[in-house]
Amino acid sequence: MVMSQTFQQLLGSKTQKAGNGEAVVILQMRDTLMNALGVAHGGIHYHLCATAIKAAAGEGMLELECSIEYFSPLQLTDTARALGYVDRDGKTLVFAHAELYVGERLTAYMSAILLRSQEQDLFGEVVASPSMLGPRSRPDPSVVFALEENICDPKYTGSEAFLKMMFCYNLGSELVKRLKGSLVISVQLDEKYTDTEGAIDSSFFGIISDSALGLTSYSNGDKTVTIKLTTRLYKKAEPSTVLRCRADVTSEIGRLVYVDGSLWDNEALVGSCSGVFYRIGDESLS
Repeated sequence: MVMSQTFQQLLGSKTQKAGNGEAVVILQMRDTLMNALGVAHGGIHYHLCATAIKAAAGEGMLELECSIEYFSPLQLTDTARALGYVDRDGKTLVFAHAELYVGERLTAYMSAILLRSQEQDLFGEVVASPSMLGPRSRPDPSVVFALEENICDPKYTGSEAFLKMMFCYNLGSELVKRLKGSLVISVQLDEKYTDTEGAIDSSFFGIISDSALGLTSYSNGDKTVTIKLTTRLYKKAEPSTVLRCRADVTSEIGRLVYVDGSLWDNEALVGSCSGVFYRIGDESLS
């Protein structure tokens, strides 16, 4: 049986070394990995770090939670190198981290908690909290909430023009709904998004999360960049299903935009995500 192309092969990253709780993954940036800001999509940082962590931890792992901090963007001419390390290998849980470099420059740092696959049976039906389904409650009065809920933003609603400039569009993503401070992105999954074990590659959840949360943070028209992204997976998603990511701005403090999201496999909740974004205005991303 010939294995179909994996998601890692699709993106072009290569695992140079894996074993003894360590791994090295590299990727040469190229045009198709860039986003509308002229730098690599933030999900590329996530993919490299998550791939290095999974390679360091070994087969049969579910990445329960990954949290990545972004220090600088990846440029078109960069060759990125992710170093993955297992920090603690327990009976059920594995704790690991990854560092992403361009040369000697640290561009991102990810920490992760992984679950051994034999513990997958612990998961039953995932119950969504009301905050994942209904309108967001307003934050504490001390926090300035600049967006008005449920007000249509004509600049983006019904238009794919902006999304087409984003890397996620190249992976088949579609803009389903766009409101001011709220957005839903959908993608039809298939075998090209899978890992070597036949499940949807966990780094794809980071890419779709970064896309949905980041696009939502654009609600006031200013450019934003990802500062921090956290994803939590509750169960594995299978190919041939529709993955949706809903994102909602929860608050804005100065130039910082806080966004929460949820990930759905058809009608089943499979994960959640949250991000912090910085409005850059006319600042350079170099």
